[in-house]
Amino acid sequence: MVKVFRVDDRLIHGQVQTSWIREFQINRIIIIDDNVVNDPITMSILKIAKPPHVDLVVCGTDRALALLEKDAAQANARTLVIFKTITTADVLVKQGLEIPSMVIGPASGKEGTVQMAKNTYFSPEELEAARDLNERQVDVRFQLLPSEMPVSLADILKKM
Repeated sequence: MVKVFRVDDRLIHGQVQTSWIREFQINRIIIIDDNVVNDPITMSILKIAKPPHVDLVVCGTDRALALLEKDAAQANARTLVIFKTITTADVLVKQGLEIPSMVIGPASGKEGTVQMAKNTYFSPEELEAARDLNERQVDVRFQLLPSEMPVSLADILKKM
């Protein structure tokens, strides 16, 4: 069962290891990203970065829906799904994936991005994907750590 859907461009790092995994007693991480799944160096790093008691699966969008359906049928699975970008999540929701809520973590600032929340920057394409998810009734919220109060996308958009 998926406990948390998260967007985090760093994928597995200290905050994920020490906070999100512990808070939700995660025993499985599914990373969904078409580029990561085809990058052997990143795949090697992720295998090293994951905690030893946590299973790791990395897949592209072509396998994601079937994999998540299979995961939902596993009674003992407590899964954290991580997307590198919100655009990937938007693609899957358009294909039928139901995401009740999504936590947005860090997204690095680059040229052409706008700051959405602390340590989180979106390109125009990512902002459009976030708006689309919001319109599709996905509760999009920005939250770096489980101990922090989340900030809703709707509240951020009101200020923009």
